[in-house]
Amino acid sequence: MQPKVKTYWSLVFFITVLELGITVNAQSMKELDKPSKINISSQYTGMETGVPVISPPKPCGTNKYEITVIVGDITHPEGRVVADLHNDIEDGGIIWNKTMLRVRVPTQKGKTKFCIPVAKPGTYALAVYYDKNNNGKFDKGIMHIPKEMFGMSNNPDFGLKMPAFKEAEFQVSNTGVQLEITLRSAHDILNKHQNEVYQKK
Repeated sequence: MQPKVKTYWSLVFFITVLELGITVNAQSMKELDKPSKINISSQYTGMETGVPVISPPKPCGTNKYEITVIVGDITHPEGRVVADLHNDIEDGGIIWNKTMLRVRVPTQKGKTKFCIPVAKPGTYALAVYYDKNNNGKFDKGIMHIPKEMFGMSNNPDFGLKMPAFKEAEFQVSNTGVQLEITLRSAHDILNKHQNEVYQKK
């Protein structure tokens, strides 16, 4: 083989190996950048219709990835706050009985603060209600109108239908996230809607 030809193929081989090394290294770096998924099942205290429950959750700061939740507008420290965590965007909306994790925590007067552990960073949505009578249910009355106060992440406007997932979604990063949720009553929402209708006439 002539020296020039040998040199050419040696150069091609070197560049190929170099490019392969860069590609492999880049893939390795991506894998390192990916947040590792952790197992939080050891914190489950029970199951409700297939939904894992944590009651009560561990103190804030004890989880690798967590959602810090502050729920306001509780005038009497009785009952519990129930938080349902969702991450299925294909739902098209938040469904109260389709949940990936449920957390129950005793209420505190004024603001109730607690933390929800998650297995990995990502997109989630949170639906919360105030179980005032502590019966473990989201009580509803005539026409399935909620009797208990409720709220969602991002505090979206409530009309006559459930807000879409996009309105309540938030991102959990490697350092977690903090949410402040305002509880509302169905009575207040219906009155607001009625007033808006009258104003348009």
